[in-house]
Amino acid sequence: ADGTSFATTSSDWLVRVWAFATGKLRRTYDETLERAHELQKSSAFAHQLDAFDFGRRVAVEKELRSAEADRMPPSNALFDSSGSLLLYPSLLGIKVVNLATNRLVRVLGKVENGERFVSLALYQEQQEARSRTLTAGAAATAVKPGDVLGDPTLFAAAFKRSRFYLLSRREPEEPEDDSQPGRDVFNEKPTRDELALVAAQPKQ
Repeated sequence: ADGTSFATTSSDWLVRVWAFATGKLRRTYDETLERAHELQKSSAFAHQLDAFDFGRRVAVEKELRSAEADRMPPSNALFDSSGSLLLYPSLLGIKVVNLATNRLVRVLGKVENGERFVSLALYQEQQEARSRTLTAGAAATAVKPGDVLGDPTLFAAAFKRSRFYLLSRREPEEPEDDSQPGRDVFNEKPTRDELALVAAQPKQ
């Protein structure tokens, strides 16, 4: 960030942005379940979910919020390097708020509807590009030597998941043949509760 502000999260589910020099409150963002229900019912809200998806997320959210204080996973809010964007995890995904306009400009990880992100870290180093071609979807963009590339990577942990997630502009690089192992997307061991649940099920 630019050092002029800091952000806090708290048990009342409000995200607050403070002026560093004066300690005065600059912004408050309401992430209570009541507010989430209000936005879901509002036709003006651009990030509405279908009813089934919203209900599933609310159930996970209630489980998260009912956890004991010493077992609740830590949550945080952070700024980008310019200090103009605030990022924090929510029921919808990772919200990106433009502090200058006070608008929600993007929700990251929204399609990952099985994950409730909780803790974030942002890497924003810029590197000088070599001559190559970047592919984003179906479009290809030529990159010339000397161009400065911004490739921010967001690291996120999720509730009841023993892995962390990387969100980036780059598409995952998959091997074109079987000579190299591909992405291991199911690499976490089952928890003790999951093993007990499987063991308790009657055998067919």
